[in-house]
Amino acid sequence: MTAKRVPTKQELLQLQKLYRTDKRIGQALGNVSEQLVAYWRRKKGVGKSIFPKYSQREISELWERFGDDLRSGQELGITKQAFYRWRKKYKIFGQPAILRLEQLELKFFDEQRLNRSGEKVWPAQTFLQKVVSYHKAGEYPIIGQQATVPIDLMVSVGDQGITVMSPKIAGVTKSEKNPFELYESFTDMFDGGHFRANMVIVGDRPEVAVLAATSSYVRVMTVQTSLFEHPSRAVDIEVAPSLKVVLSSATPVRHNTFDAACRISEAIAGFSEKSFIIEISGPGVEGLPLEDRMSLLGYLSFLSGRNAVIEPDQMFLNYLNHYGGPEAPVPYSDKNAPLLDTIPVTLAKLRSPIYSFRTNKLVSDSQEVNAKQLRRLRVGPLLGGSVDDFRQLAQSLRGEKIKKGLQLYFIPSSQAIFAEALRRRYVHTIVEAGGRVGNVISAPHLPTLQPNEFELTTELSPTDSDSYLASIQTIIQSLRTGKISRRAFE
Repeated sequence: MTAKRVPTKQELLQLQKLYRTDKRIGQALGNVSEQLVAYWRRKKGVGKSIFPKYSQREISELWERFGDDLRSGQELGITKQAFYRWRKKYKIFGQPAILRLEQLELKFFDEQRLNRSGEKVWPAQTFLQKVVSYHKAGEYPIIGQQATVPIDLMVSVGDQGITVMSPKIAGVTKSEKNPFELYESFTDMFDGGHFRANMVIVGDRPEVAVLAATSSYVRVMTVQTSLFEHPSRAVDIEVAPSLKVVLSSATPVRHNTFDAACRISEAIAGFSEKSFIIEISGPGVEGLPLEDRMSLLGYLSFLSGRNAVIEPDQMFLNYLNHYGGPEAPVPYSDKNAPLLDTIPVTLAKLRSPIYSFRTNKLVSDSQEVNAKQLRRLRVGPLLGGSVDDFRQLAQSLRGEKIKKGLQLYFIPSSQAIFAEALRRRYVHTIVEAGGRVGNVISAPHLPTLQPNEFELTTELSPTDSDSYLASIQTIIQSLRTGKISRRAFE
């Protein structure tokens, strides 16, 4: 929602719950004056906010992020004592996740980081400095220097699935353990014991960037033959600083991860000449389910050409414990780490952008696609194909038919997801509407598009030069009309 449109009464009530004051509502709507917001309220019959100035959610989020009354109070422009009173009002006394992470890190500390008095002698470090330091036996890496770091996992994505190799196992002599493992999906990899923090991962396809959701460093390499023929068991890394992105939403509407990735990519465009890692934090990513974290990082790394990670939170710790618990310290940038910059990104309006693989940029002119016919919609299996994608498609198609001449191919991420979609009858609904649900490992044969045709897909590897990257929501909007929503070009 932007200042170009007067918000509805329901939207004003929702914004009051989120922002409390007319001034903050105006800022969320694009720096609209508080007098104009007050005028809109009177016209819609909405009284002054009866909610407290700071909600329990705001106080809880700041406490979880900083774990310090003084720093949290500075974010709100209030004193340390005032923030403590707000915590006391909402009975927020639990230990925040950031302190639990610090304690987790101390469990794995290296004695080289301590002097005889037991105090840390290293300055605050960024995410990548901690990853390199952990793999270099306690050496302190300097921002800007090159470091040769051993590889923990090599990941190759092919038609038969995802092949994973641990160079450490492969390098052990007289070992009978097979270093190669084959999985159907990235989530199957996690079930196989590969959800571990602080890894250095090398992959051969852009989709491998989703593994940064484990709070690991991921390098995508272009190889001519096989990734596993790479002679080195180490990779050269430039120790780059972190660019912190604080993501938030101005509306309670859930934004799709592709839209969020596009917003962040546009916001950091001014730093294109610098080397950095994108580190995302804020209420826009806190509590995100694992699948959304993976797709956000996959899309953002592809669009920006940068490594991206999400600052660990309680949800991440829950996943870490679910998949077997920590085996290494969880890396994240310290409070006073040398960041390149901190950029706030607010998702203020729901969009449905599309990306052209031909021009390698977002499509801003509708004429580019209006001159062609939308022929194919392709979902999955790497960044799409989840149970939630099945659910959204099935709900939109219940009792409906896909537009004549339009092809829908849905490829589930794994056998388990396909079985669950069958149990919930999502597959039946999609097939009855005219869609096709493909093989869980290899995609069905796709006919070649004609010169005047194009496809929309959730995947980063196009099948045709006239393929466009889009979110599952954009694909759903096109199912019955065969047209792309105008929101894609805003």
